[in-house]
Order: sequence, then C-alpha cells, then structure tokens
Amino acid sequence: MRNVFENIASALLALILALLVWVAAVNEQNPMISGVFGEPIPVEVVNKPEGLDFVNPTQITEYVQVSIRAPRSVWNTLKGADFHALVDLAGLKEGTHDLPITVKCAEPAVRVESVQPSRMTIRLERVVEKVFEVKVRIMDDPALGYEARTPTVEPPTVKVIGPASRVAQVQSVVADVYLRRTKTSIQRDIVVSARDAQDNPVALLTAIEPSQVSVTVPVEQKLGYRDVSVSVIRKGQVARGYRITGISVDPSIVTIVGSPLAVSQLPGYVETLPLDITGATSDIKARIGLVLPEGVSILGDQTVSVTVSVSPIIDSITVQRPVSIQGLHLGYTAQTSPSTVDVILSGPLPKLEALSLEEVRVVVDLFGLEPGVHKVVAQAFAPEGLTVESVLPDTIEVEIRTPVGLVTPTPTRRTPTPTPTPTRRP
Repeated sequence: MRNVFENIASALLALILALLVWVAAVNEQNPMISGVFGEPIPVEVVNKPEGLDFVNPTQITEYVQVSIRAPRSVWNTLKGADFHALVDLAGLKEGTHDLPITVKCAEPAVRVESVQPSRMTIRLERVVEKVFEVKVRIMDDPALGYEARTPTVEPPTVKVIGPASRVAQVQSVVADVYLRRTKTSIQRDIVVSARDAQDNPVALLTAIEPSQVSVTVPVEQKLGYRDVSVSVIRKGQVARGYRITGISVDPSIVTIVGSPLAVSQLPGYVETLPLDITGATSDIKARIGLVLPEGVSILGDQTVSVTVSVSPIIDSITVQRPVSIQGLHLGYTAQTSPSTVDVILSGPLPKLEALSLEEVRVVVDLFGLEPGVHKVVAQAFAPEGLTVESVLPDTIEVEIRTPVGLVTPTPTRRTPTPTPTPTRRP
C-alpha cells in the first residue's frame, strides 16, 4: 500500500515539474510584456440620471491612456476597439461627484494595470426651462433713402433649457438681422442667441427650442425719396458703316430726393446731358451729369458712367476672280475649268466697300502632279478682317499637258557593270 502512495506522489511531482517546464518554455517563446497602449481610449458616460445635466460638459474627460500587461502575440493584434472605458452615473444626485474611470478589454489575456486619468470630477444640476420673448436687433442700415419698420417674429417666444445656474444667467434671447443696404423688405430664418446681463452669449445650455425663428423686416422708401431709371440722351450719328450695338449706364437706377410734390411729379426716369457720338467708329465711355428739375437732387454720386458700344455693320459681297496656278512642274502647261470662280466674302461694311478686287486671290496648288486631268480644291485669300465664306465651285478640274516635242522622261533600270575579279598568276 505504501508503495502505491509513493508511486502516486512521484507521478504528481513529475507532472508538476513537466508543467513548470512547459510554462517556462511557453513564456520564453511568448513572454508577457507591460507597456502603454499606443491609442487613446474614448470615455463613455452612461446612466445619466433623468432631470439632471452637466454644468460644464467641457470638463468631461474624453480620452484616457491605459497601461496593460499581455503576451507579445496579443500586443501585435490589439486594437483601440478592443477596449471600453466608461463612467457610470447610475444613482447620482444633484451636486459634485468624483468618479472612477473603468477600462475593460475584450481580450482575456490582457490585464489593465493603470488608467490615466483614472478619475473624473463632474457636477450635475437640475434641468430647468424658461420662456423668453425673442428680441430682433437690426445690426445695420438699409439703402440711402430707405428705412426699416418694426420687425415681426414667428414664433415670438422660445424656450431655454439647461442647468439651473446656466439658465439663471440668461437675460434675453436675440435674433440679429443684417439689412446690408437693401431696398426691399426681407424675410430670413435667424438662429437665436441667449445673452447675459452684459450681452455676452450664455454657453453650455442644453437647448433653445426652436433654435431659429423667422424674422420679417419691412423696408420702405422715405417720404420725398424716389428711385428712377436713367435714360441716356445721344447727339449725332455714328460713322457710316457702323451701328450702335448697346448702351449701358451705371448705375441704371438713381435715388432722387426733394419736396414730396416735386418728386411725385417726375416721370419714372431722368435724362442725362447729351452725349455726342458723331462719327464714332469704336466704343464710347464717359461720365455724364443728369438733368434734374429745380428742388430735386441725387443721393450719392452726381454723375453716371455711360458706355455706348459701336460695331461695324457686318455684310457680305460676291466677287468673281480668275483661278491662279502655283506649283506646276517646269515645262508643263495647265488649263483650269472653270477659269473663274465666285468668292463670297463677309466682314465689316467699311472694309468691304474699300476692297480692291486684286486683293482677293484664288489659287490651285499643282505641286507634284503629273500630266493628266485632276480635281483640285481651290483656296481663296482675302485681306485681314474679311472672311472667305465660300468658293463656288470649290473644286476645279485641271488638265496638265506636256508641250509638243517635250518627252516626259521615263525612268529606266540601269544594268550594273560587272567588276573584274583579280586572278592569281602562277
């Protein structure tokens, strides 16, 4: 019996020694390594009590760094998503709390040794609501001669929600509107802002409901003011062969001011002083004054900028021109059919009227062509500023001949002369 127990004890001892040897071997090949994990771990705050909110959410810790111990093989595969850092607010009351940040890892072989920072201090307050009337603030002016009337807001009130100490700082809710020299009434959706007693924005509120309101600001012209268009008065005519293609004036509408009676009796426009365009062949640009009745003046600049665009009249003509030959082989003769063609030209009328027929040439290029009948496309050339629209007909039949007594050389094949091969004498 004693021998049996001794045998069992020996077997257990051997098993333990073998296990120790195996653990040592494994640890040698895949040792445990301690260190700081390279990625920051986001912190999740859970179970916030209903009816409470953070007084200063910016003080909440967003990320932590963790020190861990794990086998080398596990280090090589770890990801930030394997970790979960959280702060549990379950059961907390209103007030300031110092809470631990716990970090867990989905990989069982990983042991979290430390967390930095390891704790988070938060302050919870009761959430309250307060209704405020929206005040519209006009931040600039409409155009000269215009005024803004009383604005309207829809909805007229908003609800401010947040921690009690934050809501207590709110003294007004405003909607700021910029008119930017407008001449017409405006309607815009404006994001509202909660303000304290010093007109500073109150931050860290939970919400403002609704966050934006619809603001309408009526903009009307003042009494004795009126917008009228500008009519350009011209004197003379542009040069023959030219035409006016456009007239622009800047500004095209001006604001006049005067007695309500004088302003109301004006037509819907004012005229410029006469602009002389006699003999113009190009654009005319000038600043010109306006003709105004007594007791009426213009707001702002007393002159307007006028541009009269002048362009030549575009026309077309047809001329008949002989067909010229170029590139013909020396000693050959050629005859074209037809010998003359019609050339249609377009361009400014003054250039067409001054055109000399000798300035228009029609050419067929015979370079490299042998005796025989050929179809060649005619090319027409016109002075600069004119465009060749077409040549009729555009393809010319050309017969190339060899003069009598002149034989067209025919290439012959030369027979090579044999080269004597030297021979050795005995």
